[in-house]
This record gives sequence, C-alpha cells and structure tokens, in this order.
Amino acid sequence: MSKLIEAYTDGACIHNPGDGGWGVLIKFTDGTVKKIHGGVHNTTNNRMEMTAVIKALQYIPSGSNVKVVTDSQYVQKGITQWITKWKRNGWKTAKHNDVKNKDLWIQLSKETASHTIHWEWVKGHSGHRENEIADKLANMGADLMLQTPPILLDQVEIDEDDSNLEKNISTDTLTYDEFKFVLSELRVMEERNMFRGELSYANNTIFDVNTREDIIYIRNADD
Repeated sequence: MSKLIEAYTDGACIHNPGDGGWGVLIKFTDGTVKKIHGGVHNTTNNRMEMTAVIKALQYIPSGSNVKVVTDSQYVQKGITQWITKWKRNGWKTAKHNDVKNKDLWIQLSKETASHTIHWEWVKGHSGHRENEIADKLANMGADLMLQTPPILLDQVEIDEDDSNLEKNISTDTLTYDEFKFVLSELRVMEERNMFRGELSYANNTIFDVNTREDIIYIRNADD
C-alpha cells in the first residue's frame, strides 16, 4: 500500500448553535505539513466537524490515498455506516425524519468519492498531538467569527511556522447589506475565475473589487 496522506480534522462552536470554526492539519507523504482553518456564523459543532473533513478532502489532490482522523463519532459513523441507509431512504432517518445536515452529507459523500479514505476515530482532548493542533485551529476559526461581520470570511491559511494570515479582507466601512451584496458577487466572480471587477449596488453605488495574491480589496470606486 502506498503511503497515506494524513488529515486531522476538528470543529468548534462558541455556543451551540453560534459562531463556529473548523481546523485541519494535513501531513503529505513528502513531509509537507499544511494547516488550514476558517469559520462560519450561526452554525453548529456537528456542521463544523463535517466542514473540516470536507475542506481537508478538497485541499488534497483528487485520487489520493488519505487517512482521515476525527474525534467526531457523528462524522465517522455517519459516513461509514449511516449514510447508505439515508440515501436508500431518500435522506430520511429510521423514524422518517429528515436527515440533519443533509447538504453537508451530500457534499462529504461527493468528496470522499474522489479519494480512497481510511477513517480513524480518536477521543478528543486526550492528548493526541495532531488532534490537539486541529482543535486549536478550529477554535482560531471560531474566534475569527467574533471579530468579523457575518460574511466575507470563509477560509484562511497559515504556514507550519507562521501564524500570520495569508488571506485577509481589506474594506472601507460598508453597511451590512452592502457587505452581503459584495459577498454574493464575490462568489459569482470566483465561479467565473474572475479576479477583479466593478459591482453596481443600489443607488448607483459602485465598488471596485480586486482579488490578488489571495487578498481581497474592496473600495468605493468613487474614492
């Protein structure tokens, strides 16, 4: 068997539900180590646990042999045992209720199909080094949500020995509704592989958006 890429994942939530974060530590077979984390507003701990695995598998090249280590039995048992019945029952539980977090289960199922996955559960907060690192990253993601308006921060990345964020968001003072508008437009730009553009908002407000070197700049085009 070829060497496994190891992905250690964890999720966190400040007040459940509430501001949450996910964290991932990835060890590649060439010795490279990557740490990624991010946050989401108005979420749950289970969703962050699932998101951490999804982000890890998306980061790793398709077709890889991966060991995923999680401290969430919800994730580990869900993807290895329960999901087959859920799919067969039209995403209904044995009690005929809708499966919670269906959107993420569908996405996780899709991501796992792109790799050969070896699942491993570890007990959280038990001194497992890599799990503790993933836990710290997840809490960093959740903490970022406390400092950020409820939009515009989806993923940040740090190097093995560098705690500085490589992805930042620089904005002038925008209203909450303007922020929501810019976020939705940024997602469209990303889908179209666009790196800059002018966005027209209500009352003819125009924003100049430039995403370069993994930094998103947003300013009023009239400034």
